[in-house]
Amino acid sequence: MCEHMKIIFLIVGLALLCSVSLAQAVFSEPQKIVILSLAFKGGTLTAEKVDIAYGSPPDRLSPGELTFTMRPNSNRVLGTYGILDPRMVYDVGYIENVSFMVVLPYHRSTVWIDVAERNATIASFSIAESFAAFCSTPNNICDPDCAQDVDCPANAEQKPESKQQDYTLLAAALVLVLLVIAAWLGYRKLKEARILKEVRMRRRA
Repeated sequence: MCEHMKIIFLIVGLALLCSVSLAQAVFSEPQKIVILSLAFKGGTLTAEKVDIAYGSPPDRLSPGELTFTMRPNSNRVLGTYGILDPRMVYDVGYIENVSFMVVLPYHRSTVWIDVAERNATIASFSIAESFAAFCSTPNNICDPDCAQDVDCPANAEQKPESKQQDYTLLAAALVLVLLVIAAWLGYRKLKEARILKEVRMRRRA
């Protein structure tokens, strides 16, 4: 009996594991990053280009002299990241005019990126236009962060939110079916074990 119960638990566990894997595959969204092409010129920090793209952000940005704070149209902080001062070049020293690039994780609702040097804000960049350009560029992905995405269906009824609800129902239905199958297989195993037990008892009698 214990051996058959182990089989039942194994089947149920596999069913749940498959359902979790399916849910992760369905709901996983590609990561986005913010690519800042910056330049120090005469002590002033300017943005030469701001891009939004799909990709993986750096695993870790070291704390340093320059701090990048991502926020919406308020003072609420969405994320803070630091880098070493790009004007300090190894074996060269301090370079006043230098161009460099910073890759930051994208946080939903981000509008502004503030740059501070030793806790003093030296520049603020808006990513609103860059994000609008990102949403208007075809890439075969209907991004839920975009208010209007050229890759989303034209039919207003087919919004990403409604699709996500459909996927939720599909995943729930699949979990239910797998659990029913696991229970049915477990019932068959128990029934077979009971029959074999009765046969053995008759033979002994």
